[in-house]
Amino acid sequence: MSRILGISGRTFLGSVLTIAFPIALAQAAPQFRALYSFQGGKDGGASVAGLIDDRLGNLYGTASQGGKACRRRGGCGVVFKIAPDGSESVLYAFVGGGDGYDPEATLLKGPDGTLYGTTRKGGTGCSRHGCGTIFSLEPDGRKTTLFRFDKDADGAVPVGALVMDKSGNLFGTAPLGGPHRYGTAFRLAPDGTYSILHAFDDGADGGFVYQGLLLTGRGDLYGGSVGGGGNGGGDVYKIAADGTFSIVHTFVGLDGFGVDAPLVKDHQGNLYGTTFKGGTTFNGGTVFKIAADGTESVLYDFSGGSDGQFPNSAPTVDDAGNFYGTTVQGGDFNKGTVYRLTPGGTQTVLHSFTGGSDGAYPFNGVIEKRGRLYGTTWQAGADLTQCGNVGCGTVYEISAIGD
Repeated sequence: MSRILGISGRTFLGSVLTIAFPIALAQAAPQFRALYSFQGGKDGGASVAGLIDDRLGNLYGTASQGGKACRRRGGCGVVFKIAPDGSESVLYAFVGGGDGYDPEATLLKGPDGTLYGTTRKGGTGCSRHGCGTIFSLEPDGRKTTLFRFDKDADGAVPVGALVMDKSGNLFGTAPLGGPHRYGTAFRLAPDGTYSILHAFDDGADGGFVYQGLLLTGRGDLYGGSVGGGGNGGGDVYKIAADGTFSIVHTFVGLDGFGVDAPLVKDHQGNLYGTTFKGGTTFNGGTVFKIAADGTESVLYDFSGGSDGQFPNSAPTVDDAGNFYGTTVQGGDFNKGTVYRLTPGGTQTVLHSFTGGSDGAYPFNGVIEKRGRLYGTTWQAGADLTQCGNVGCGTVYEISAIGD
C-alpha cells in the first residue's frame, strides 16, 4: 500500500539511479508525448519502476501487474521493452509462486546485456505471498531466480534497484525483515552466496530502507532510510568497502523527512538526493545536498502546490548542474510533475500530469537519452477503464529542456 496516496499501489521505493553524469540536454522547448499506454493485460500495467536504455534506443522496465494468467488477480507483472518506434514487447511474464511476482524495482543491465531485478513478492518464506526474489533475465529470454528471501533471516519485499561491482556481486536493500525486522542491506555473490551487510533496527542507524544503493568506484555503498535515524526522520548512511557502517546525516524534519530514493554523487564527492516529506513550508519534500565535508543543505523545498509534492526519485543531473526529477503528487492537477531545478534553486515544472492520456503518479524518476527525458507513470493513460477504472499507466517522453 502506498504510504502517500493511501490507496492500493506500490510502497514508496527508490528510483532510477543516474550516477554517470554529466549529461548534456539539447537546447529546445519541452514537448510531452506519451509513448505507450499499458492495457493491463499481457502487456503489463501499473509500472512504478524507472527505465533503463540501450545503445539501439530501446527502453526497458518492469510493470507490477499484467502478464500471462497467474493465481494473482490482475496478473503477476512483466519485464517489458519499448522500441524506438513506441511498440512494446514483453520479455518475461512472471507466474507467481516460487517464480516471484509484483516487480517494482528499476532494472540493472550487466556487462553482457543480462538484466537483473527483484520481485516484491513470491519466492518462499514469510507467508503464502512470499518475501520476494532476485532474478536475472538473459538476452535470449532465459530467466533465473537467483535468490528467494526468507523474512526472518534475510529481509523481505525488496523494491529498490540493484547495483553490481566489477566482480559481479549484486548489492541491494530489503525494507522489511532481517534480524531486527527493519530491513537489511545485502550482497549476493556470483556463486549465489547471500550475506547481510547491515541489519537495521530503526534506531540511530535508520529503518525501512526502500530504495537502492549508490556504489562508488572505491567500493563504498551509500543509502538512505525512511525511518529511524535518531529523530525518526530517516538518515543517509555509508557502508564502507571494509564493511564499516556509519551515519552521514540524520534528518530532523525541516531539512527533510524520509529518504525514499537512491542517492547520486558528483566528481567532487557531493551527495544529492530527495526526501519525500519534510521541509519548511508544506511538508512536501526536499531536494538536498550533502557536501564532501558532511554539511547538509536544502536545495529546494516543495510547497505541495503547482511545483509538486512528494519527490520520490533520484535526480538526474546535467553538465550545468541542473536537476531533473519527478514528484508523485502536486502539480496543476495533483497527479504529479516532472521538474527542473537550476543550481541557483530556480524550479520549473516541465509537465503536470493530468490523469488522462498522459498518465498519473510518476513514482520513479527520469533518464536522459539523446537529449530527451523518459519515465513511467503508475496510473491513467489512453484507456481509463482498465486496471480498476484508473488506467494502467504510461511510458512518456519529454523533449530536451533549455536554459
